[in-house]
Amino acid sequence: MTAKTERISRGYKFDQGLEGTREAFLHDGFKPASVAPILRRARVSKATLYSDVPDKRLLFSEVMLRECDHLTGAARHEINPTASAETVLKAMTRHVL
Repeated sequence: MTAKTERISRGYKFDQGLEGTREAFLHDGFKPASVAPILRRARVSKATLYSDVPDKRLLFSEVMLRECDHLTGAARHEINPTASAETVLKAMTRHVL
């Protein structure tokens, strides 16, 4: 693996590109998702997409990291850390499931 394939740049349309990528992966799955539907959903050019994230595996990883951050953030706002361990564990379990 070269350093280039591990490079992620966050250009001004990065979030827009990731949202389109997320939609393509959810609709088509990882393997079938090709550049054309990703670009169509993201409404960015191929050059813009590849200048930010140069390969599909990294796109998928970035989308999944954002989804995990989103879920974690939602759980943090709804879980009272001063509650009993049982209450906190039940609330965390609901978020994971």
